[in-house]
Parts: sequence; C-alpha cells; structure tokens
Amino acid sequence: MYTNQQVTSNQRRTWDGVPGELTETERLFAQFKRRRLWDGVWGWASRRSATMQDLGTAVGMNTGLSSHDAGEQTVSLARIIGTVERSRTFDFDSDFRPISDHSKQRWVAVATLFRRGRYIPPVDLIQYGESYFVIDGHHRVSAAKALGWSRLQAQVTVVE
Repeated sequence: MYTNQQVTSNQRRTWDGVPGELTETERLFAQFKRRRLWDGVWGWASRRSATMQDLGTAVGMNTGLSSHDAGEQTVSLARIIGTVERSRTFDFDSDFRPISDHSKQRWVAVATLFRRGRYIPPVDLIQYGESYFVIDGHHRVSAAKALGWSRLQAQVTVVE
C-alpha cells in the first residue's frame, strides 16, 4: 500500500504501489490527447469534422425504429463511431480522444486496469446499420484505442 512518503514525479506510485505505472499511463493520456490536436489541424485544413457523431443526428427523423438485444459480442473499435449522449460530444472527438483534462483521472484508471489485464465489464453499444454508438463505456473505448487495441467486448442492442 502506498504510504505518504515523498517521491519524485518519476517514482510516482499507483494506489497499490506499482512504481512508474501511473506516470506511464498519464503519458499515454497526454500523447493520445495531443494527437487529437494535430489531427484537428489537419482536419480543419481538409474540412473533415473532428466532432463525435451522436445517434440522434445519425437517425435523424426516422421515428419508426425498433430494437432488439443482440447479446455480448466482440466489436471492432473502428466501427464505434459515436455516442448516444449528445453531451459526450464535448468530452471526446470523433476518434474517442479526450478533448480536455476534466475526466483524466477516470481515463487513467481505466487504462491502468486494461494494462494490468484486469476484468472490466463490456461496454454498452447501440448498433445502427454498420456503426456502433456508445451508451456506456466512453472511457473504455478511448483507452482501448489509445492502447492500440482493435476490438472490445460489448453488450449490443440493434436498432433497425
């Protein structure tokens, strides 16, 4: 267990005393966030939007939709393109990179658990067409992408 001893920033310890791990995960967060800035400049120059899509915009005026539970599946992260909650479009960009530091602690905690191989519950997604939108698990999707993963376990609801 971490004690209140004084440590340098290179020797920071996580809550369970693993030296340096938190610093490395924080570095990953900063690198992933910084990549968003560079891609934002490139996107602006090429007129490509970096704003995360929300399901309401994707569905539009289509009100005759039905849904069914498709169960737990392994989903390609490349097909997770947006969110159900419009407010989340201010937290992450279109590639699920953090926009600000306000949820850094949560992001770092999730990424640390992933790096340790700990069990984390599947994300909750809605599938609309060939695309997926996050109900719950934005930080898990973001951290998985930052770690270079290509797939993630998800509980999927299909909307048609």
